[in-house]
Amino acid sequence: MASITRFHVGPRLSETAVHNGTIYLAGQVPDDTTQDIRGQTTQVLAMVDRLLAEAGSDKSRILMTQIFLADITDIAAMNEVWDAWIPAGNTPPRATVQAKMAKCGLQDRDRGHGRPGLTRAVNSVSRGPSGPRRGASRNG
Repeated sequence: MASITRFHVGPRLSETAVHNGTIYLAGQVPDDTTQDIRGQTTQVLAMVDRLLAEAGSDKSRILMTQIFLADITDIAAMNEVWDAWIPAGNTPPRATVQAKMAKCGLQDRDRGHGRPGLTRAVNSVSRGPSGPRRGASRNG
């Protein structure tokens, strides 16, 4: 049986799990929800970069992405940040949907709309040649 390596394990979820060379990330939300969608997207993508590096991979190896926006009208601004972040020639299959955010505090307060911001889940990332990083827990 292949092992599972988990990073940042909490009582409800792990931020990252690695199984059979595939990395799965939990949905990421911005720390500073007072920023507009560009700022929130930049924060989330930096978190994704950090989590992928911890698991031994990077954004050029993303196999599939799911993006959840509180307001789908933010997609153009979010895409500007995404397009600048994702390496050319390595764009993964992607689904972007409007969804209610589970974390009630996510609001786009700067624009006064009272709308939740952005969360992003990146799933199915192929791990690079190096193995798990220090600080990971390995389960069975």
